[in-house]
Amino acid sequence: MERKRFGEILVEAGVLTQLNLERALALQEQKGERLGKILEDLELISEKDITLVLAHQYGMQAVSKIAERPVSESTLHLLDAQTALERLVFPLRRTEKALFLAVVNPADRESLDDLSHRLNLRIVPFLTTPTEIQSAVRRHYFGETVGVLNRRWRILLVGSESALVQKIRETLAAEGYEIYGGEDMAEGLRAVLRHSPHLVLVDTAMAQMDGFEMVQILQSNDVTRKIPTIAVTGTPSLQEEVDLLDGGYFDYLGAPLPPERLLARTKRALVFTYGKVDEPIEV
Repeated sequence: MERKRFGEILVEAGVLTQLNLERALALQEQKGERLGKILEDLELISEKDITLVLAHQYGMQAVSKIAERPVSESTLHLLDAQTALERLVFPLRRTEKALFLAVVNPADRESLDDLSHRLNLRIVPFLTTPTEIQSAVRRHYFGETVGVLNRRWRILLVGSESALVQKIRETLAAEGYEIYGGEDMAEGLRAVLRHSPHLVLVDTAMAQMDGFEMVQILQSNDVTRKIPTIAVTGTPSLQEEVDLLDGGYFDYLGAPLPPERLLARTKRALVFTYGKVDEPIEV
């Protein structure tokens, strides 16, 4: 029997109208992105809806609260944190011949087959959401206590400690923001995984990195794509401003940078993305 398409399953399940499906399919044709991502961006369907529909479609069991489940060290060592987030998978339990694995995309047989071959274990998949994967990685790989993240807004500064970056750090810290840093793209990406920042500021002039590379990497991952990024750049030309905004940055900061402008741009990014600034929400 031919497997029904994802959109058809959503309509039959009553979580999506045919009109909204056609709208999303038209956008998918334009952007070339997966349908689930487009539906989430349009706020037509939630992560949980997608998981439940996929579980029905593939005849699989859905799992939740995986961050709270005990996982042995030997099981965690089968995968590193970066692989878990890049592939949106998390090891739940292993036996002598099998690995019970939480997955977001059951159709990604290539990744599952690759893991099975590399680990010499049969993969038994269970469906979950990208947010569940992120929470489990933070808890089990980085030791965060479940539900006890810092209640301040977390901002990541990626780049060398130039005068402009240092000024930004001091101004934001004085305002009460929790500031983290990374000197290059590799450190920055690790910091994103570890600290789950609400906002990322990227020095586009950092060594060994194209100014657009990090924002593209963040936006390509389901877990990090909603985090707004602001480019930190000396005194940008008009063309550079256009290129930065077209390249995926939410905004840019250039010299001179009065504290009032920095704080206003920061608040604007947080309000636009999360809808409030009185108390941080988890990302």
